[in-house]
Amino acid sequence: MSVPQAAGQAAGLAEALAQWRMLLGPQRVLDDGATLAAYASSTSSWSARPAAVLRPHTRGEVEALVRIAAARGIALYPISTGRNWGYGDACAATAGQVIVDLSGMNRVREVNAKLAYVVIEPGVTQQQLSQYLLSENLPLWMDSTGAGPDTSLMGNILERGFGHSPYGNRFQNVCGMEIVLAGGEVLQTGFGHFPASRNSRVFPYGLGPWLDGLFTQSNFGIVTSVGLWLMPKTGAINHFLCSVERHEDIAPVVDALRPLRLDGTLRSIVHIGNDLRVISGGATYPHERAGGASPLPAALRAQLRREAGVGAWTVS
Repeated sequence: MSVPQAAGQAAGLAEALAQWRMLLGPQRVLDDGATLAAYASSTSSWSARPAAVLRPHTRGEVEALVRIAAARGIALYPISTGRNWGYGDACAATAGQVIVDLSGMNRVREVNAKLAYVVIEPGVTQQQLSQYLLSENLPLWMDSTGAGPDTSLMGNILERGFGHSPYGNRFQNVCGMEIVLAGGEVLQTGFGHFPASRNSRVFPYGLGPWLDGLFTQSNFGIVTSVGLWLMPKTGAINHFLCSVERHEDIAPVVDALRPLRLDGTLRSIVHIGNDLRVISGGATYPHERAGGASPLPAALRAQLRREAGVGAWTVS
């Protein structure tokens, strides 16, 4: 959650840092230059230096640190693992915010093989959940993005990111969220606020207005766990790739895909990327070969396509 910086925040920040160190210990409240510089870096074109970094390990610690911040009007910026590439990374929205790094909250709280769901905390990575399902020999599959094994599932979900499988619309497969609000109160969405509820992970809406969407791409609270539906393991899986050689030929391909998506023939998420998108997934900008030119010269772009063996567009 993020609030405007107060004019007298410096004094309030010093008091808050002292309280946070009592709460978390000095090793989990960081304001040294090297740490702040690391969190200021981003894959985007901007950077924002935070005022401090907090690393809670439990929901109770999040509740307490939020109350300390609220009492002094200090802006908080939560991240999951800080590797949400393309969605902000670990960099705060503006300089001077206090980053709440939730990577230490990395428990798989619950797995239900029969009902095919899992309850995870913000620090649970794609690799962690995948290995957990394998080690427990559970007949379930996790939808994955191409962001890498050490990226947070929840970070991508809250940015309404997408994967590849029939469960690729990740937020659509969330069932029940736990959120710490700006005053330190805890909100359980759906039927989760009923203590004896047995269906909070199988029916997402509860009673009255559906609140979950308010906490995606927003600053209304810090999400500390989500329920996530998993895909029952199938007997086989195939991967389809289509290369479109000319840029101008993508329109009829989209037209051909549309009815297949609408009638349910294609249930998985269809990805369409141009040559720059595909090549940049495995290489940095070729400054030397481009002779300092930007954007990429057309002849060099065509050469890179030939070297990579990709067309003007790739459909998967």
